[in-house]
Amino acid sequence: MKNFTLIVLVILSLHILGCSHTQNLSSRFNVTLTSGGGFTGMYNGYYIDTLGEISRWEGRTYNLASLKPGGKLTPDKLKEMNTKITELELLNVQYNKSGNISSSISISTNISKHTVSWVGVEPEEEVPEKIKEFYYYIKNLINNSITK
Repeated sequence: MKNFTLIVLVILSLHILGCSHTQNLSSRFNVTLTSGGGFTGMYNGYYIDTLGEISRWEGRTYNLASLKPGGKLTPDKLKEMNTKITELELLNVQYNKSGNISSSISISTNISKHTVSWVGVEPEEEVPEKIKEFYYYIKNLINNSITK
């Protein structure tokens, strides 16, 4: 019986260590970057999942079926992105404008989704600083991480 208890404790300990290690390699957030509209009504963008997988997509609407693999964030970059979203308090920033051409950033968890949007491709002067900072940060992160 002692041996059985010891085996169960070892297995449980390894499982707990494995789970905590896995958590460090994931983000709380999925991030979708979208841009488009105009007379074609076509949009394109990038999707970063909680494991750091970067996918490119295009179509009239965002659709999981249209995702094409594009790269992967390193664990450090994934953690950095997660920290940036939290530090900038992006889930509390409210800004939603649209026009002929519009862009947006959606940040989602398994229980919620928060979207900010602006007119044009690049955020203009009136877009809140936190959104602009995250937009340029995430574009740079994607550009440095996608498979060329």
